[in-house]
Amino acid sequence: MIATILIGCLAALELNKNTLWGWVAAAAAVGVFLWLCKTTLPGKAWYIRCGAWVGFLAALGLILLGTQGPYRARPAVKDAGGRTEIYTVAQGQLRGTLTADGQVEVFTGVPYAKPPVGELRWREPRDPEPWEGVLEADHFAPMSMQSRYPELVNSMVDIFGYHDYTVRADD
Repeated sequence: MIATILIGCLAALELNKNTLWGWVAAAAAVGVFLWLCKTTLPGKAWYIRCGAWVGFLAALGLILLGTQGPYRARPAVKDAGGRTEIYTVAQGQLRGTLTADGQVEVFTGVPYAKPPVGELRWREPRDPEPWEGVLEADHFAPMSMQSRYPELVNSMVDIFGYHDYTVRADD
């Protein structure tokens, strides 16, 4: 049973793309729990043993949530071939990136309108605010508003919901 818990912990850490500190903290939690199982918990009342399990699982849950890998902005081009010259648009200056072969200029993450919040919700788009300096348009902007789940949940939905047994790997 303990081996099943350990395998589940490792799978959860891997599927959730946790940081190295998450792995270290999970290993420490497992080590402490195993030590308790061998030295302190045998012979204790059932509610103490159950409390230890609940505490252990709660600690693992907090470790999973607290050490999840960061969501990073996606680069526009995987193997960029350099940067474009600086262009001037109505809101300011911007610079993009070149594809690996240098044949295509790519500009991503350029705001095309003010965010549709508050009074702008469900209205026509308004021109974006001007920016100072040169906007580096070499990464995609943050995603539009939509539900975002931890990688663990996304991977489990793929595996159990769609029967796609490959784990997504982020670049």
